[in-house]
Amino acid sequence: MRASRLAIALGAAALAVACRRDPASVDAIPEHPDPPRGDALEIVVTSDGVAWCAGEPILDDATIRRRAEAYHQRRPHGAAHVRCEQAALHGRLVRVLDLLYEAGIPRSSVDVIP
Repeated sequence: MRASRLAIALGAAALAVACRRDPASVDAIPEHPDPPRGDALEIVVTSDGVAWCAGEPILDDATIRRRAEAYHQRRPHGAAHVRCEQAALHGRLVRVLDLLYEAGIPRSSVDVIP
């Protein structure tokens, strides 16, 4: 925990230097008001380019975005967790992440499935 606080402090000092501000004037990074509690929106991207959500295949981008928007309405500060097969196309993963961001979910994590 001390290491992460040190990293935050060093990051704030670096930001202050980059912005040419006094490090003491840079506010501490606040805790997120509603951190994910294991109920993040989970999407799986397979090697054939199909995205899966809640056990259902999603074949078009509009449906991914609609589901992400619905999740965002329920959990405004929620996050997404994208699991991607190793053989999946990079472009498809990036497109899914873009759709999540466009739907209002700026925080996403990615795991690669072997």
